[in-house]
Amino acid sequence: MPCIDRYGKTHKIPIEKFSVRISANGVLKNGNKVLMVKDTWQKKWEFPGGGANIDESLEEAVAREFEEETGLKVKIVKFICFKEGYLYQEDKDRAWHTYRFFFEVEKISGEIRVKGNGDDVLAAEFKNPKSIDSKDVIKDIYKVVEILSETKYSKFSSQTSQTRL
Repeated sequence: MPCIDRYGKTHKIPIEKFSVRISANGVLKNGNKVLMVKDTWQKKWEFPGGGANIDESLEEAVAREFEEETGLKVKIVKFICFKEGYLYQEDKDRAWHTYRFFFEVEKISGEIRVKGNGDDVLAAEFKNPKSIDSKDVIKDIYKVVEILSETKYSKFSSQTSQTRL
């Protein structure tokens, strides 16, 4: 089964090495910008979020991961899109069939940890989706950045994308 690594290189991985990974990511707006985090593994920008534990809903996962990565408590406002992919972690010889759900969120409380969380996030910063270069963003989520760059989404209108990417 072909899948990509953190550098964008494609690998052919035997199906028995794959695990399923369901994750939830939050998109917090601030005017025409969105909050992104730079991860320590790929050293690229992505939306705060991560894997859902077996005992939690997507809503609980995005709230927990968002707070862990940014210091902010958030709640889901609406569904943006769903992204399916295949990811290979070459240093641990692990592969995932990933299902990523992206939600617009709103801040409840907290302060942004702009210098990261000391674990899996190097920095947090508001960025304009229209000015983000694809080479600076994790390849797997660049389609989400493109959705947010489209005119109908750039101002986060009441329209919601229910797109499977």
